[in-house]
Amino acid sequence: MADQAIATVVSVSGTAYARGPNGELRELQPGDVLREGETVVTPNGGSVELALEDGSPLTVVDVPELLLTRDIVAERAASAQESAVEDETVETLLANLEGDGDILDGLEAPAAGAEAGGVSEGHGFVRLARIVENTDEFHSVARFTPTETELRVEESALLTVDAIDDAETTEEGVPVVVTVKDNDVFVEGSVITGTSQPANGSVVINDDGTVTYSPNDGFTGTDTFTYTATTPDGNNADTATVTVVVTGGDPITPPAPPVVSIGDVTVAEGDVAEVVVSLSKASDNPVSVRFQSEDGTATVVGGDYDPASGTITFAPGTTSVTIQFQTNADELQEGTEQFTVNLSDAAGAVIGDGEGIVTILDGFTPVISINDVTVTEGQTAEVTLSLSGPSDQPVSVQFATADDSATVIGGDYDPASGTVTFAPGTTTATVLVQTNEDAVEEPTERLLVNLSNASGATIGDPQGVVTIVDGTEISPPPPPPPPPPPPPPPPPVDTAPTASDGAATTADATLGTDSGTLAFDLGDDAPVTFG
Repeated sequence: MADQAIATVVSVSGTAYARGPNGELRELQPGDVLREGETVVTPNGGSVELALEDGSPLTVVDVPELLLTRDIVAERAASAQESAVEDETVETLLANLEGDGDILDGLEAPAAGAEAGGVSEGHGFVRLARIVENTDEFHSVARFTPTETELRVEESALLTVDAIDDAETTEEGVPVVVTVKDNDVFVEGSVITGTSQPANGSVVINDDGTVTYSPNDGFTGTDTFTYTATTPDGNNADTATVTVVVTGGDPITPPAPPVVSIGDVTVAEGDVAEVVVSLSKASDNPVSVRFQSEDGTATVVGGDYDPASGTITFAPGTTSVTIQFQTNADELQEGTEQFTVNLSDAAGAVIGDGEGIVTILDGFTPVISINDVTVTEGQTAEVTLSLSGPSDQPVSVQFATADDSATVIGGDYDPASGTVTFAPGTTTATVLVQTNEDAVEEPTERLLVNLSNASGATIGDPQGVVTIVDGTEISPPPPPPPPPPPPPPPPPVDTAPTASDGAATTADATLGTDSGTLAFDLGDDAPVTFG
């Protein structure tokens, strides 16, 4: 009856398997039960010691495969007579032992085991009859103790191979060696005779019987191929499938292209700006990139620089190229200005820092000066600050009054201090200082206005003088008084001669110099003579 227990594994040397009728393999261990229809497989020189169901021993060695059938177990127990040695054969046995003969030649067929069957009864394996360990006792020169007999395959036994599927895992771009024979069942000397090529890689058979799978660049996923194992005599072969899972590993990175970058530069107004464009490494091939200037605080329309654009090319082996830009000087205070140079459309390289900054330092710096002023006591002094030229950015300077002959404590003026700022484009600013009037007649006095800490300009004349004129000295003089009246005429002199009508009168007198009016009343209009 099929599927009945037929033997039990006593011991295993090396590796041995039992293959069921469905082809499934299981590795044998001591104590395993073997059933009719199973095949004992002993690859690579392994051996198995079995105890048949009736207790008789059976050793399978140097036999690749042994099909377990009922034929292995005798259908009936062997009798003692079948295994006995007749008395008359003892002398023959002794002669064979002492000579060169075979001891089996002196035994009857059942005792020698020849009747147990050959290799031509339906399968290619030697079958042994059971060994009966108890025989009738006899008295003779020699006794024999039965021993276990190894089962060996005849020269004409069929060699088989059983290739079993394999699986491996590797990373993207990394070859893997598959030891396909490790789990296969085959006789020693079997070889891998061929493989199929996978869809996403390649396979090479190595001299040691392994195969190397190499995935295609960039492939990840599952790939398969088959291999064929063949027996040494070439009569039998079997094919199995190898499954390889390729996981995402470190990608194969091509050499990085050079990086093209542009530098920054600072120049004085009117100088040529030399802007350097560089590569991170030399290239074996030409590298090109476009450049274009672009306004910032410095502008083309404002005349700050001359625009430029074009394409620069790096010859093989070179790593830098210089671009020139002309800046323009003027008489305007502009402060620090900038424009940019931008890179685009690189060929043979990638753009790193694509913006270069050109900084223009202004070459013109205005000068601040302060004037002097004279005011009348009590008036506001307007002190003027001037720039030598306009600026397009604010210019500032600090101021503070200081005593000279005029003093704050004396009440001559009010102190003042602060910061004056020139708006962009303007060149003058005014500082106001209040003077004070008093009733004291004073000489001319002075106070000072000092400049410091200029921003956006330099200080030329740092000090202005305010002159204060006293109010009484500069008032108009009063009109002159009217002239005094003339003195009265002198009184008449008593000694004056007396004149009579018609007669001449002579008088001696000394007259002084005087001025005035003499009035004469002549009465009858007679002439008067002075002599």
